[in-house]
Amino acid sequence: MPGIERASYRTGFVERLGEAARLPAITIEAADLPDDVLALLDRLLDLGGTYGDSEAGDPIQYDELRIEHDQGDVEIVVHNRGRRRVQD
Repeated sequence: MPGIERASYRTGFVERLGEAARLPAITIEAADLPDDVLALLDRLLDLGGTYGDSEAGDPIQYDELRIEHDQGDVEIVVHNRGRRRVQD
């Protein structure tokens, strides 16, 4: 089981995806997290990737969870959560 070192989360609305790095991030060291939260983060390591449709909203709703652990980093990005793209 990989050792989680820290987790960071950023969320907000951006006009272009390239602006997402400017959103403020909340970073928490593993030592500051309870064991049950660390266990939950450990279960998320297999879910790395990008989800949602970045074209479904204007502005784009952006959520990013980055989990740093001793075997590398996992990033989970979700675009426009809770929105569904309507096809013509």
